[in-house]
Amino acid sequence: MPEALAVLIVEDSESDAQIIIRALKKAGYQIISEQVETAEEMRAALESREWNIVISDFELPQFDGRAALKELQATKSDVPFIIVSGAIAEKDAIEMMLSGAQDYLDKNDMARLIPVVKRELRQASIRGKRRQAEEELQRRLIELESVHTISNALRTARLTEEALPLLLDQTLAALATDAGVIWLYDSASDELRLAVARGWFNDINKSPIKPNQGIAGMVFTTGNIHITKDFAADPLTYLADGNKIPSGWAGICMPILSDEKKIGVLFISVPAPREISPAQIKLLSSLAEMTGAALYRMRLHEETERRLRNVQAFHEIDQAITASLDLSIILDILLNHVAAQLGVDAATVLLFRPYQNILEWTAKIGFRAKSKQASVPLHGSLAGKVILERRNIQILDLEQYPQKNQTAALWANEEFKSYIGVPLIVKGEIKGVLEVFNRQPLTPNPEWLDFLNTLAGQAAIAIENTQLFTNLQRANQELSIAYDATIEGWAHALDLRDKKAEGHTLRITEMTTMLALKMGMNERDLLHLRRGALLHDIGTMGVPDTILLKPGKLSAEERRAIQQHVQFAYDMLFPIRYLRPALDIPYCHHEWWDGSGYPRGLKGEEIPLAARIFAVIDVWDALLSDRPYRAAWTSKKTLKYIKDLAGKQFDARVVEAFCKTLESAEE
Repeated sequence: MPEALAVLIVEDSESDAQIIIRALKKAGYQIISEQVETAEEMRAALESREWNIVISDFELPQFDGRAALKELQATKSDVPFIIVSGAIAEKDAIEMMLSGAQDYLDKNDMARLIPVVKRELRQASIRGKRRQAEEELQRRLIELESVHTISNALRTARLTEEALPLLLDQTLAALATDAGVIWLYDSASDELRLAVARGWFNDINKSPIKPNQGIAGMVFTTGNIHITKDFAADPLTYLADGNKIPSGWAGICMPILSDEKKIGVLFISVPAPREISPAQIKLLSSLAEMTGAALYRMRLHEETERRLRNVQAFHEIDQAITASLDLSIILDILLNHVAAQLGVDAATVLLFRPYQNILEWTAKIGFRAKSKQASVPLHGSLAGKVILERRNIQILDLEQYPQKNQTAALWANEEFKSYIGVPLIVKGEIKGVLEVFNRQPLTPNPEWLDFLNTLAGQAAIAIENTQLFTNLQRANQELSIAYDATIEGWAHALDLRDKKAEGHTLRITEMTTMLALKMGMNERDLLHLRRGALLHDIGTMGVPDTILLKPGKLSAEERRAIQQHVQFAYDMLFPIRYLRPALDIPYCHHEWWDGSGYPRGLKGEEIPLAARIFAVIDVWDALLSDRPYRAAWTSKKTLKYIKDLAGKQFDARVVEAFCKTLESAEE
């Protein structure tokens, strides 16, 4: 069968054109030809089809060989260009050859035409094959570079959101196109979700796709590759996206697997009439396999890191519960972890107040506005429903929830779309509710819910601990008040027995406490000092009335009996652990600075500070009061007496502080 040859002849002479055609046919070619005479005709002919060779006259009335060669070169075609002219100067012929023409012939020497045509067709074929080989080599280099880049990215990337854009971009570059998409499977919702898209895939519906739905769902379910010549016309194309898919795009969809575990699907699209070649399918299969293995590894890594963050969150919350009894601090830490680890927009903890039948807002995070709502009613609210039914309540689309109240208004203002409430229960007792809100629909998986429930358990424990501590503090405070009231009752009874001035013990107790405070005593020690001052003469209960109340001078034996009251105080109070820290005054307030006091003859700072302070106040008040055996002294005489005994009976530093206190009071 004769070889077909498409010849474009640039010639104004019909007879000369026919000579060329007859010569070619005689040489055994089946000729397809067109004759043109102008630049416009030549451009139209070059656009109409592909030509094997161009044979051009050098001089035409409206055109010439130089312009014809430029028109051919403008198409970037490698078609041989041969000059056939009846009159061409040698310099013009050389110029044409240098400009790109393959050869030139004289019309009077047509015998050379066929050998020149055959030679140039062979050379063109060789150049074409070489060019194809170079293009194939370049394509393979691009593919190898893409595979290398993708391999490095997948090997070093830790998160899927880091790797997927680079993976898709490199894959598209290897196939010289710009349209593609990756969908990943979410087992919690049993849906394929768009992970990354390029080109026209950015304009399609990005809603999740169910397995078996559309091309992506079918490929994911079956695990089979799907090739199409036109996505827009493909009957498997998901209808929701069909109207948005531009026509004239062919391509392929293939599954992304890892050890037979389904990860997602990969779409690659090319403009028609181009199609995905077998070599490209093989490349894409390799890339999809690499991607599946890498994504599986990254998901394991992300899961490990997520669990580690969860453990760290539990540890921090446990530390807060252990280190602090401030519920607001603990709940703030907990809600920060709720928002960060669960990825929700807002969260709150409400405490259950059973006597008022309300839930009180105690801690919150993520709300745009400062809510004025301090409490939520038990009945008619979702939080109340959580309490009453003692179970988790999930509403993943709040727009469908019929409730119309203040809570619903809050959701609308905050643009919340999803809600989950968890009861806070300890030992069967309801403590409150942990609520989470999100401005996008939530699709919680079992692990997510387990973490939320664990955080709710920690919140319940924190509330229980603080309530127990508060109740214990209250009980201790009430007990302490009762103890102090009892001690004051004892002191009053002793005053009555000893016929002292009304309020003597309370008066010197207040003065002793004030002086100790001025001298820098801490609050804890002040508490014990006050109790000791109230009980300073508790030991006199062991002294007979005949001695204690004797109006005259005491004998030496009676004085020794009186001095026994400090030991009686010690013996009475020491067994009472609660009052043991208050013993300094009852046991030591008769010790003298110079060591001549009783009962142990303590000296200087061996005497407890509380006792040294009380000793000054006790003498001051006693000398200013009437006694059966003497009249009261004046303040001036009493103060001189105390100053004279500074450094002997009394601590001089205490006396100095006492004098300054009196001066301040007088001013």
